[in-house]
Amino acid sequence: MHEIKLWDNMPKRNKYILGVTSLWMMIPIINTNISHLSGLLGAVCAASTLFWFDPHQDSLLHKADKYLSTNFTITLFIYTIFDIINNNSSILLFSSLSGTTCIFYNLSYMYFQYETYNYQLIAHLLFRYIIFLWSYMIMVQSKNIQNEILAVTIGYSINVSVMIFLKSWKKYSYWNSCIVTSLLVMGTDLIKLKK
Repeated sequence: MHEIKLWDNMPKRNKYILGVTSLWMMIPIINTNISHLSGLLGAVCAASTLFWFDPHQDSLLHKADKYLSTNFTITLFIYTIFDIINNNSSILLFSSLSGTTCIFYNLSYMYFQYETYNYQLIAHLLFRYIIFLWSYMIMVQSKNIQNEILAVTIGYSINVSVMIFLKSWKKYSYWNSCIVTSLLVMGTDLIKLKK
């Protein structure tokens, strides 16, 4: 019963930001040729965007979001191990990414339990950004990865900042925000490709 109250107490703005920013995970999907990871991440992106519109504890979308996200993270970890073995990728880098992913996810959950929703929002956005970086590095094999990540980071930061500083979410449609963010994601992806 306590968890249900926590969802009800969470500010609408935070729910919307967490839902809309899920769409940034489309960038690794668009740029990869690893179909299994792409399909799984696409399902996570869809479930998360739909879930955060009106989150309810133990709803079908909540269970789907948790199951798909966990499955994606485990699968990404397995792909990471193969990448380290086959391509001599950095163990330190991927250990840091997986470790900080766990830390920020747990911080987000802890802040949620304590009803400190703004800290929860920041921790969850950082968790999602780190798993985005990790996904991008595994799924997109690029020679220009630093510049691509910089371009995406700038787009993501602008998107999050604008949403955080909006005075009221009462005037804004969640689905219109999803459309605008999707266009920003695609525009950022095009800019990144031109560099």
